[in-house]
Amino acid sequence: MWRPAPFSLASTALFLLGVFAGCSAPATQDAPIVAPRERPVYDYSFNFTLAADTLVSIPARQVGEDWHLDNGGEVIVLTNTSDSTWSTPVFDGEIHILPDGEGQWSGYWEDQMRSALYRIPLEVFKGDSTVTSRPVEASSWEVTFNPDGEPYGGTLVVHASKKEGGGLRATVMTPTGDYRFLHGTVEVEKDGREIWTLQTFDGAHLFWFQGERLAGRFIGGVFKSGSHYHVNWEAYKRSDSIAAGHSASPDLDGGVITVHGLNEEGALVRWTQGEGAADVTVLEITGTWCPNCMDAGRALLALKRDRPELEVLSLCFERLGDPAQALGRINRFKSGIGATWPHLWAGPASKQAAADSLPFLQNVLSFPTTVFVPRVGEVVIHSGFNGPATGVHYKAQQARFGAIIDSLAATL
Repeated sequence: MWRPAPFSLASTALFLLGVFAGCSAPATQDAPIVAPRERPVYDYSFNFTLAADTLVSIPARQVGEDWHLDNGGEVIVLTNTSDSTWSTPVFDGEIHILPDGEGQWSGYWEDQMRSALYRIPLEVFKGDSTVTSRPVEASSWEVTFNPDGEPYGGTLVVHASKKEGGGLRATVMTPTGDYRFLHGTVEVEKDGREIWTLQTFDGAHLFWFQGERLAGRFIGGVFKSGSHYHVNWEAYKRSDSIAAGHSASPDLDGGVITVHGLNEEGALVRWTQGEGAADVTVLEITGTWCPNCMDAGRALLALKRDRPELEVLSLCFERLGDPAQALGRINRFKSGIGATWPHLWAGPASKQAAADSLPFLQNVLSFPTTVFVPRVGEVVIHSGFNGPATGVHYKAQQARFGAIIDSLAATL
């Protein structure tokens, strides 16, 4: 049961500033993957310039006044809003392009989720944009980023591509989330070197990877995120299984969980464990700036369709500090992913802020963090998220989430 408290938007904003002082599309389809036999013709290419020597090229096609981008099988729909502007789904970005030749446009992508002006130059060309690559086998690789500095890691998961000329598909899994739909090519140079190139654009991520494969390892790898970040990487082939996200049932000393935040009307809402008729409530620690959170929200939507009695409450930690702007952003995100449950503004986009406002978590390791709360009894906390780009790992995670919910409900 959701209980609005009698506070005005202005007074509640001041209250939350004290509480949270002190974190590491327009409606769009649920990341559909287009089967090869159904794949439409993509006869344009969106080329984003990250640097003088670095292009991210995404196959595209025109559908009426809109553009559809093939982001590794995930369809990104750019919705036309004016003669020269298209909106990106879910993340409030904009594509600005104008024609400058036969079948050619130029302009930029603007990421409006950032506090400072952030634009990436863009050119659109007409012509065959089919991405081809030699066949590859499924494999996984232990990746180390910044190997010569303060390293951090992940697992490069390569999906099998048996068809000659098919595109390379992969992702990078980390303890906090995956890098979503990476796609590209494997090319053999004249000197015999095998060069792998991967990229993605989903309206928030604009990633580019390149590295040379030598037998059981990658060398000379470079990873770029937009125009603002780049780092070296290397990788070694794994023979062991990949660890899934972490789930735990912490000892809360019998305490009852209480959370709060602002609803879409700007009223303060409190929720306490045991309220309402639901046997299990899922608390999603999330942020509308986070692509992994988008995937997590859609995954919860699927779980709730199968379990109508399940309650879900999203606690949003946002980059926008103005209450009206933050709540507007949250409502657009909720609509964009098709969510049907309350989304509350809970504080600034900071793991520390989330941990301070949710002391039962002790610390917040990632956005999203999923908390399974039974009406009475111990909760289960899951950090990190394997999105649909991880394939079998995503399916296994969905099955595990369903099993947690059903197990908690069965104990009541």
